[in-house]
Amino acid sequence: MEATQMNVRLDRELKRAGDAVLAGHGYTPSCAVRALWEYLSVHAELPDALERVLRQGDFEAASPSPDSVAAEGARIVAEFYERAGIEQPTGPVDYEVLRGDAAHDQLRGWGFS
Repeated sequence: MEATQMNVRLDRELKRAGDAVLAGHGYTPSCAVRALWEYLSVHAELPDALERVLRQGDFEAASPSPDSVAAEGARIVAEFYERAGIEQPTGPVDYEVLRGDAAHDQLRGWGFS
């Protein structure tokens, strides 16, 4: 692989704070940039969170609406179900029924079924 180098000017405190977050998750700034470029090349679009920040123009952390967070969470779960081959519910799931099913599965796992 032929490599290229990028030089980016950042506020010193912004870089320090960002580096600390990345390090806390076990990543380097270079790893994060490579991951972003990989995402861009695969999806041919900006990640939603980055697009919101860029649209604001001041580059401060965007605060997504609860509806957009819920929609993104539902999308992530649906994508996981599809990849894992899990049948998705077609309607609302009753919590008490779900809890009972989980308890039954656990008891069966312990040999009490």
